[in-house]
Amino acid sequence: MQVVLDKGPVGHRGALIEGGNVVEWLFDQRDELRQGMIVVGRIDQVLKGMDAAFVDVGGEQNGYLNVKETREYQEAKLGEEEPPALSSVLKVGVYVLAQVKKEAAGTKGPTLSLLLQLPGVYTVYMPFGGYVAISKKMQSEDTRKEWRAALTPLMQEGEGMILRTSAENVDYEVIETEIKELRGKYEALSTEHKPGTILYDESSVEHRVARDFLGDEQVEIVTSDAALAKKWRGNERVSWQRQSVWKTYELQRALEKTLQSHVWLRNGASLRIEQTEAMTIIDVNSTKFTGKTNLNETAFQVNKEAAEQVARELRKRNLSGIILIDFVDMKHEKERQKIIAAMRQALRADSTITNVIGFTALGIMEMTRKKTSPSIWERVTRSVREEIPWRLEEELWQLEQELLELDEDVLVIGMSNRLKQAFEGSLLAHDETRRIVVKELDDRDHYRILQTGSHAEIDGNSR
Repeated sequence: MQVVLDKGPVGHRGALIEGGNVVEWLFDQRDELRQGMIVVGRIDQVLKGMDAAFVDVGGEQNGYLNVKETREYQEAKLGEEEPPALSSVLKVGVYVLAQVKKEAAGTKGPTLSLLLQLPGVYTVYMPFGGYVAISKKMQSEDTRKEWRAALTPLMQEGEGMILRTSAENVDYEVIETEIKELRGKYEALSTEHKPGTILYDESSVEHRVARDFLGDEQVEIVTSDAALAKKWRGNERVSWQRQSVWKTYELQRALEKTLQSHVWLRNGASLRIEQTEAMTIIDVNSTKFTGKTNLNETAFQVNKEAAEQVARELRKRNLSGIILIDFVDMKHEKERQKIIAAMRQALRADSTITNVIGFTALGIMEMTRKKTSPSIWERVTRSVREEIPWRLEEELWQLEQELLELDEDVLVIGMSNRLKQAFEGSLLAHDETRRIVVKELDDRDHYRILQTGSHAEIDGNSR
């Protein structure tokens, strides 16, 4: 398994690769509240009838907070008491520490929680959790019991934690140290800032890779970001390369393929994936696959491979919400149950919560996947109201990667006015080790390398 990363104008971007194929995209987002961020919020409106509140988090859209995401509700629930109404818990104008549970999408603002969670490599620290949970993926029930008994005394009043699967063979002292570090991060947070101030952010690609992959002996990390490679230089599985990994691993072609609605399967069948605002609809077509047995066996074989591919596509495209899958018709309930089992098995590789509900009377499989961030399609086809539209951003990425691969002392670049404005805000535009001369072109959002060379060569040609 490989994690490959480039550094560009809006942070890092790259992919998680298994067997030569992209299984998950990694994108930093620009100036957006992302899942896991802890921000200062101010209660703007309390909706008594809905037991919910709108919270000012500094943007155009207020965040949404349900009473179930408050400490008071959590404590009442754990104590088997009557939960309080939100109006008795929060008042308009009160400042709170809120965590982004679900990112903003379309006209909806972010979904918030006051039940903060701070993730580490081996644990998730919950200041108001009130319980200790052990990953169910740990194979031994005795091991889970031992961990729960050892960690419960470590919790202070009201605290809670989740022990990750990766901690199964780790020493207790390592877990204790991590909990103390995460507790210290929480205690350093303060509401004495304006609404929207980001106090805690480990949602970036860099933090996620460090947390989830840096300690994994099965993962190789390749990056063109020299600063990041230097930061992780103590890890022998981290390597730096001068050329853009986006080019080396042909990720642009892979991304364009990810955005296509049509997906061919190895057996000649295909999927058609349509993403709407309300749901995602996937149609399975036998197409070129005829099979070597009877019609019902052919349908089962197509559907089994389709289920496995659907699971991969959901993860890679980051599709979520309601998902309907129209498999090739099967006559027997036994075969439908096998397809449900195959789907659930394939989804085990996906860290996002999924729920396969089953087949409807019309033979449509229903399932859900928890939405925590925009799909790849939503991120790439972002609104034209944004300051730097996707195509312009893509040109800026390509330009910066091309400049990183050039060694000449002087570079003369022609670019559009819009691209020039975006480029002037990047680090490479202020590179003091060489001279970059920008000339304006009429081309919309494009650039051309006009000249490269030494100072003498470029200055001589300009005379």
